[in-house]
Amino acid sequence: MRQIKAASGATPIILAIGQLYRWRIPMMKVALLVWIVLGTTLAGIALLVVVAVPSLSEQAWSLILPATVGGFVVALPLSWIIAKQIMAALKR
Repeated sequence: MRQIKAASGATPIILAIGQLYRWRIPMMKVALLVWIVLGTTLAGIALLVVVAVPSLSEQAWSLILPATVGGFVVALPLSWIIAKQIMAALKR
């Protein structure tokens, strides 16, 4: 991090936190957008697997909800990784 002068009574710690939020907030917005798309895709794939596999389709009513929630949960860390890569590419 570069050195910042404390202007108008702001401490360097407050300015450093401000810089951190300037980087994190846009990345979280990108991660949210990626998560919406990726989570829906993975949840749909999980749903199709439950419906298409004969041994799973017999228990479809009890497996659909956990499969779709699992798809959204798996998408969380993946969307964070993808958002980091997108922000790094934009920063260059």
